Amino acid sequence: MMNNRISVLAAFAAFLGIVSLPSGGVSAFLVSNPELQVVTPFLDDFAKAQEGVKLHVDLDIPEHVAAKKRASSSRLFINNLTIELKGGLGDDRSKTPLPDKYKGPAPITRTGPLDLETHSHGTFVSVKGTQTVKLEHGCWEMTWIMGRPSGSILCAFELAEDVTRNDAKLHAGRLYMSFPVFTEQGLEEMRLKKSNYELTYKKHSDKQQEELEKVNVTSNLFMKAVHFRRAVAANEKASLMRTNAYDHIPSNNDDLISLGDGLVLFKKGSVFSQRTDAEKGSAAREAYVGDAFVKQQ
Repeated sequence: MMNNRISVLAAFAAFLGIVSLPSGGVSAFLVSNPELQVVTPFLDDFAKAQEGVKLHVDLDIPEHVAAKKRASSSRLFINNLTIELKGGLGDDRSKTPLPDKYKGPAPITRTGPLDLETHSHGTFVSVKGTQTVKLEHGCWEMTWIMGRPSGSILCAFELAEDVTRNDAKLHAGRLYMSFPVFTEQGLEEMRLKKSNYELTYKKHSDKQQEELEKVNVTSNLFMKAVHFRRAVAANEKASLMRTNAYDHIPSNNDDLISLGDGLVLFKKGSVFSQRTDAEKGSAAREAYVGDAFVKQQ
């Protein structure tokens, strides 16, 4: 049972690029190495403070995950999954080497797999009535990039058989849910940076629009060129600073859940699935398949 749980989170960590998963399976994953990253005490404290936290999770699995097709997709809504974060598995956890891109000034730290108790399995409604989705061998862990105000809570399960509603399908295999988690102080700092970014970006966008309007209004060819050049300069400034780095920063406190030890959890997370295509003989692969929404019990 424990090896199943460790294997599940090890595979997901490899998928996220946190660790490199060896070919030897679980036994190869649990190795010692003098260059291993050490889980920092603050991360252990954060994780221990979540013991006993109960979360109610709903999953939204569309037929198509692409935004342009999602609106017309069949959907699989799985409701009423209730889990409790536990400790445990701590004595057996082992650290693994991180890929080179994560070594250096901003290494990722991980708690390793921790126990998770499922209080109620999720359900969905189909033409056959209410169906139960059994997610087994649950475990969770917390990851964090040093020096960053946010990390992730990762939950991993095994799904024994395909779950289908109309054309929406959740394939059998490993299922992962990832939720952003912030320190309260770090979130406030990121919100301030996000606000400053949005104000500056708007200033450049407004300047571009203002100069383009002047281009259309003036009949002086020289001034048309001047205003057009200013519009281009404003566009370049806006383009150079454009980023999606703040997209995951929640602006509304209603989108957050307070956790222990000064942490807050973003209610919206992502769902990933890993499966092997037996017909094509391809190896196991992970893919984003939908969203997860959490409420605290």
